[in-house]
Amino acid sequence: MVVSDEEKAALLQSDEWLRWVSQGRHEEWTAISSLRDGTNALAPDNPTVRYFMADLRTRYLVAEYFRERHHLRAGDATRYELHDLSDFDLGNPRLRETIAEICVAHGLTPSEIDDADRFPFRRDIFSETVNVRLLAILLRLGDLLDMRSERACPLILGAASPLPASSYPHWSQYQRIFDQSVTPSAITITADCSTQEEFGLLEDWCRWIVTEVSNASMLLSRSTRHESWRPPIATMGTDAATIQIRVARGARFIPSKWHFELDPDAVFNRLIRDTYRSSLAFVRELLQNALDATRCRMFLDCAAEGLDVPQCPSHVAPEIRAKYPILISLNSDLIRDDVTETDRPVQILRVEDYGIGMDKEVITKFLLQVGRSFYTTDEFRRRFSFAPTSRFGVGFLSVFAVSEHICIDTYNPTSTSADGPIGLFLTRPKNYLITEVGTRKRTGTAVEVRLRERLDAGELTAALMELCRRVEFPIYVTDLGAEVTIEAEKPAEFTYSTSSPEDSGATIAVRAVPIGIPSIDGEFYIFSYTDATGESWTSRDYVSRVYSRHPSAANPEFPRNLTALHGITMKRPDYRPVGMPIAVRMDYRGADVAPTMSRDDVRESKHIDSLLSRRREELVLDHLSKTSLAKGENGWRYKQKLIHALAVPGERIEEYWKDVPGTVRVFDRGVARYMSVSELGREPNVSTIFWNVTREGAVLSDETSYGDDAILELPAHRLADLAAEEDLCFIARDLVALGNGFDDIALFSRQPTKVHIGGSTVSVRWNNENPEGRNAAAHSGYYVFAVPFSDPTIFGFRIDVAFPIAIVNVMHPFMRWWLAIIEKPELSQNLEPRYREAVWGHIGGAARFADAAPALVTYVSELMDLLDFQAEMRPPREALDIDVPAARHFDE
Repeated sequence: MVVSDEEKAALLQSDEWLRWVSQGRHEEWTAISSLRDGTNALAPDNPTVRYFMADLRTRYLVAEYFRERHHLRAGDATRYELHDLSDFDLGNPRLRETIAEICVAHGLTPSEIDDADRFPFRRDIFSETVNVRLLAILLRLGDLLDMRSERACPLILGAASPLPASSYPHWSQYQRIFDQSVTPSAITITADCSTQEEFGLLEDWCRWIVTEVSNASMLLSRSTRHESWRPPIATMGTDAATIQIRVARGARFIPSKWHFELDPDAVFNRLIRDTYRSSLAFVRELLQNALDATRCRMFLDCAAEGLDVPQCPSHVAPEIRAKYPILISLNSDLIRDDVTETDRPVQILRVEDYGIGMDKEVITKFLLQVGRSFYTTDEFRRRFSFAPTSRFGVGFLSVFAVSEHICIDTYNPTSTSADGPIGLFLTRPKNYLITEVGTRKRTGTAVEVRLRERLDAGELTAALMELCRRVEFPIYVTDLGAEVTIEAEKPAEFTYSTSSPEDSGATIAVRAVPIGIPSIDGEFYIFSYTDATGESWTSRDYVSRVYSRHPSAANPEFPRNLTALHGITMKRPDYRPVGMPIAVRMDYRGADVAPTMSRDDVRESKHIDSLLSRRREELVLDHLSKTSLAKGENGWRYKQKLIHALAVPGERIEEYWKDVPGTVRVFDRGVARYMSVSELGREPNVSTIFWNVTREGAVLSDETSYGDDAILELPAHRLADLAAEEDLCFIARDLVALGNGFDDIALFSRQPTKVHIGGSTVSVRWNNENPEGRNAAAHSGYYVFAVPFSDPTIFGFRIDVAFPIAIVNVMHPFMRWWLAIIEKPELSQNLEPRYREAVWGHIGGAARFADAAPALVTYVSELMDLLDFQAEMRPPREALDIDVPAARHFDE
């Protein structure tokens, strides 16, 4: 278990590490990643502290990885690392390999020890007969029985630190043993434990010893050479037992052996009927099992033929994959009803593969065990490098939701147990099964399911065509006599180029670009409209309108998004807007994406999300560098339209957009400049021009529709007037697309400092440093700012872009009175925080809506009476004239 830093670094960069953390440790690894990058809400702000904590937790995880594999590393060390010890194997490779296998054996399961080839009862070495299995058993027992207190040596503990808190009881437990004796006849252990943790760990460890002793007898039952050898007696649980784990005198815990009891009926009902939404989910589960078994067979065959085997099965040559079809059929049959003594029609669904098949051990340990899957075992990971689909070990239960009669015919000709073909007949998940000699002649498995409810003709085919969009093997389907072959989709099914019905010189096209990420198969599909002005990715809506004017023209198709896991489609909702010009049809093939148990969705890792985002960024930036629409004085228009077209509702614009040059148009004393969002965010002072403003009473409102992708022009003469007053300004209407997430950088990370009303326009000066006005902070879902207005009769101005903002006029008589009250201690000493908060809330409401002004006046009047304010402290009459009824647009 001593590992070099080079080994650790190589592990963390390997696909094996990604597979390992995705199988049972996905959440822990995700938590470490979010701690390191600071996205975890509990992560410290200091990056040095975050990195230290993340590195420490990574060390624990790496140590756990190597601890799980230390027996394999012992075997490898024996085989490959002892070449300098010339006398170690006395020049006999057979001896070296035998010792290596015995080392590996101490970390294997009993069923793996029961392998006559690896652990025979007889092997000749230097003319001596060696019982390899007995030596493996003795090493396993010896390892468990090494319970000396020296194992908890403080020096060793210090060298191994830091340890997780849960590891310390593992060290201290050995110090609680005060009597231990191992003889050929018995194993006796007595320990007095001070804590519940020590008690539980020691008792579990000793029960492991008892189980190992029992397994030893079973594993040697067929050995004639040492048939007289018996392992020492080891018992627990009675007063006469050889192993006694007790509570130390003075300890304050009570040993408990409570454990959860599961109601089998309820559990099966949940797993069978409540986990899956679709009535045909069982077909997907059977298909997944068939695919994993077929992939194993293909990989073994390729290796046997000396062919290079890629990690991803879909990357194997098509002519090889074509040799491994999956056969699925739905047929009608007649069965005899024993009650009515008549024949009744039923449907039989059959799924057959030519995969590795099953032997008795696989059937017993995995197929018939809930929560266990062969594809998550170390044995699978040692033999195969691809990421399997099966993970949970519950999928086969879905079959019982539709059937009570299931037949399995399977054959694994390479099994060391030589079980031959096996036939199984199951009726219910908890019933006994009938086993007989199978009839299958070639490797693989066939599952026949007698359906309780009939399927309509074509229903199975339609479901399979949707499920198998990216499956790499041919699927031969026979659906009540109708035959069809399903193969993985190809980009040519979705790509095309055609002329526009209104402009013969314009081209409408959908093209495919490979995703290009190792763990993901698939393509990005891009919709484009190209005419004399250049290639546009923002014209899907326009093209639809064009085609609607031509009855003979079919509206151009564009593929929907698709997500598959190891070839099988996931039923994920598609939130893509109608005009989105990019679709992605992808198939997760790596081990770093975990599906939900129902297989309807996947829990994507942030690593995968960032890779996809980066690839999409490359495509967009490449497009912007080539299309003439993104260049010149109107290039900013196209870029903002593209931002709008690519935006997903409810999600922030992708970060790379903030650094794209020329995305925002600004005016510097009337001269247009084009900046990135980041550049604009660094400007200390910026003015925003609002010109679609209405007035109701003493409240101004910006009525611009920021969701519309049409960019309106401010009349030139109005712009000229404003240019003389403002150093750097931009038109609020130009924030068309930035409202999807970047207007906070461009504008609303700032605070307003003044509002100028001129003619029919309003300009607001914003500062990203210390504002001149007063910030009254957030209240009830909107922000309230108090700044000077050029017109003292206006009470407030409402803006609605990224989030609602109310700007209130400090020059208005009411605000002059209120600010004087809260700034002078002798006037405001009776104003409790709740009163202040309520007044600011009413102020914000009155600054946003004219009809909210009476509520502000009423509240303040009642508050003055409640606090018994004297006449000189009350607001003057003109301060309460907020509600002036007159709704109109500004005149020139």
